[in-house]
Amino acid sequence: MVNACECLWTKEQAKVLLAFLFAEKARHLNDLHHIEHCIERIRIHYNLTEKEMRDAEYFSKLFAQF
Repeated sequence: MVNACECLWTKEQAKVLLAFLFAEKARHLNDLHHIEHCIERIRIHYNLTEKEMRDAEYFSKLFAQF
């Protein structure tokens, strides 16, 4: 797969690429906000302790590496 950021572009093409990247960044930030909100709702609903939250976060890192 080609990394678009490493390609050579004209100035106009680079501006369009930037617009796309800014849009992707905004979309991912929105996704992250939603995920953080869901995590907090689950933590409150199930009255999870800090240790339980740390354990889940640790497990998530193992899962992400898989």
